[in-house]
Amino acid sequence: MLEPIKDLQNHIVCYADAKTGLLESKYKRQITRTHLPIGGNFTIIRDKTETVIKRISTIAFEVHSYSTAA
Repeated sequence: MLEPIKDLQNHIVCYADAKTGLLESKYKRQITRTHLPIGGNFTIIRDKTETVIKRISTIAFEVHSYSTAA
């Protein structure tokens, strides 16, 4: 089941399923889908926020989000 992944501003940046590793990002009428292996990373940069999603197991993702503004 796809669950929302949010950035530090509480915006949904993508949806992910830890069991299958499916990650789906929708932005400006574009859809990006990928499958992350355990230990795999995916980075999403929107405006001045960078969000790094890491699949750590079949039940969880680790999410780090931070501002890239200088």
